[in-house]
Amino acid sequence: NLKSNSLTAKGENDSLNLYPDYVVTASLLSNAGVKPDFISAGNIRYTHRSLTDRDIYFISNRSDKIITDTCWFRDGSSNAELWNPVSAEINSIDSHSERNGSTSVSVNLDAFQSCFIVFYHGQKSVTDKGSELAVFSEKQPFYKLEGPWNVSFDTVWGGPDNIVFTDLADWSERAEEGIRYYSGTAVYTKSFDLPDDKSINQEAQYYLDLGIIKNLGRIKLNGHDLGILWTAPWQVNITRLLKEKGNQLEVIVTNLWINRLIGDEFQPWDGVTDGKWPEWLLSGTKRPTGRFTFTTHRFYKKTDPLVESGLIGPVTISIENMPQEPN
Repeated sequence: NLKSNSLTAKGENDSLNLYPDYVVTASLLSNAGVKPDFISAGNIRYTHRSLTDRDIYFISNRSDKIITDTCWFRDGSSNAELWNPVSAEINSIDSHSERNGSTSVSVNLDAFQSCFIVFYHGQKSVTDKGSELAVFSEKQPFYKLEGPWNVSFDTVWGGPDNIVFTDLADWSERAEEGIRYYSGTAVYTKSFDLPDDKSINQEAQYYLDLGIIKNLGRIKLNGHDLGILWTAPWQVNITRLLKEKGNQLEVIVTNLWINRLIGDEFQPWDGVTDGKWPEWLLSGTKRPTGRFTFTTHRFYKKTDPLVESGLIGPVTISIENMPQEPN
């Protein structure tokens, strides 16, 4: 009632005081015996859904740094799994403990990485406990792919057929207009050997890390299609595909339309004018300008900033040592 009277006194449109501060709410819940649903050091965000047989937590690292933390889950259990929303892999979680009715899990999240933590209650999980993986183990640098890349653009959309990038770079920062304003798909290819002092450990897991891709990337290594990466962390497992000599890597990258739309603004307008379709379009004759795109409205100006595009990297290989089998 006091809160309601306060709102009325300040005006009905003052919505800033609709809810009390977090500290006040947390104190009220604590005094009522309600434990926190989720606790971390503060850098991990979460949401929680309860089902009849399991509780599902979604946790997310919203920073560009690796986070190592111990998270406490009020509705956790000793039967836990990690669901990877990018790769669809499901692995058992072994590193957990219980205290005061809550379950803790030690997590190691890469930059912008997220995952589901699923706690089962009273039933066996779907994964085989005998094939347990160290789902939160930290990866170590193994090898960095440096040197030139062969890149092929679609000439229909104004890009060069073949060009050599001495170093990976944002397309929007290239000097060539056909690359700077390019929107579409380009294919990066590279051959590489591991140095003589790098040998492959058959007991380890190897990951290819693309650094940054703007905005989608299909990865192929030694003839094997490893799927599409569309969000951070830009990593794919290459265990048993990586060779010490003669590796063939292909990264097919597709960016957004924005840069091409901006680049087209350097050409005269030949689109819809005064609500009428252009004559060249209606008659099926040759387009009178050098524009690549056609829109009914001018969404960008030629002075608008371009957006990052392409394989920006750096491209590295990391290694994750597997846990040893108990004696």
